[in-house]
Amino acid sequence: MGRLQETCGAVSGAYLVIGLKYGQEKEKTYAMVQEFARRFEAKNKTTNCRALLGIDLLGGDRRTASERVNSICPQMVQDAVEILESLL
Repeated sequence: MGRLQETCGAVSGAYLVIGLKYGQEKEKTYAMVQEFARRFEAKNKTTNCRALLGIDLLGGDRRTASERVNSICPQMVQDAVEILESLL
């Protein structure tokens, strides 16, 4: 979000979906978010955008950054969707 490269946007989106579905049940929401993160990290080693991309979007070369985003982010979205589908 905002090219700050903290939590991956696909992960953030998944957390939002979990919150929308289970938000009235706080402990269930926490457990689901934690399980999602565990599964995403098991598959991708981290939920951190900068680590996933391996490049600084703010200080790096724009062309290289764009290429990395276009090659890596679609897979992160796919992984997030697949994990969500298995959890929900």
